[in-house]
Amino acid sequence: MRALRFKATRLAADRGVVTLSHHIRIVLLAVLSLAAVGAGMVALHARRQATTAPTPVVAPARPAPARPATTVAQPAVQAPATGAPAAVEHRTPAPVATPAPAPAPTAPSRSHGLALDPTLPPPVRQALEHSNEVVAFVYSPSSPTDLLALKQVREGAREAHVPLVLLNVGRNSLAAAVFRWTSSAVDPEVLVVRRPGKVAFTLPGMTDSTPVAQAATSAR
Repeated sequence: MRALRFKATRLAADRGVVTLSHHIRIVLLAVLSLAAVGAGMVALHARRQATTAPTPVVAPARPAPARPATTVAQPAVQAPATGAPAAVEHRTPAPVATPAPAPAPTAPSRSHGLALDPTLPPPVRQALEHSNEVVAFVYSPSSPTDLLALKQVREGAREAHVPLVLLNVGRNSLAAAVFRWTSSAVDPEVLVVRRPGKVAFTLPGMTDSTPVAQAATSAR
């Protein structure tokens, strides 16, 4: 009896183990099925998200606005009315530059139709323009002797009725003109001059009125 009870107990225990193993398999299969279903659902959800993801919209590039062509408005030309004379535009011609004439060669001075010596000092030339004969007195105002001689020369020219021309060689420009004319600049000196600038008599040094009057009268 004990043997049977032991076998029955062992048999019952084996059945329990078999039953437990069978339940474990069912649970494992259920877990694997759930895991497979879960993985499938995750994959399906991921595929749906990839399918339903919004496609980025690329806006088409806008073409640059075309620049309007620059046009220059031409003034309208009005046709002349029938029978009316056309207006003629008068244009003043541009001035033409005229070259300056070349300087003429030096010629004898002509005053009032007279051909005078171009080397004459200006005071003598001006006096000969109005008189055929002059008495020129070369002097220096800083010399007392020249001033005494001046009184005698003025008196002699007055007696001969001939104009008196004073040549003050104290002025450099006038001294140079006298030297260019007579090749000397001695003072005091009396020069009796006739047209066109010829020296008729020369009285150097100190003199009185009588020789001056005689020389002026003789030169006529």
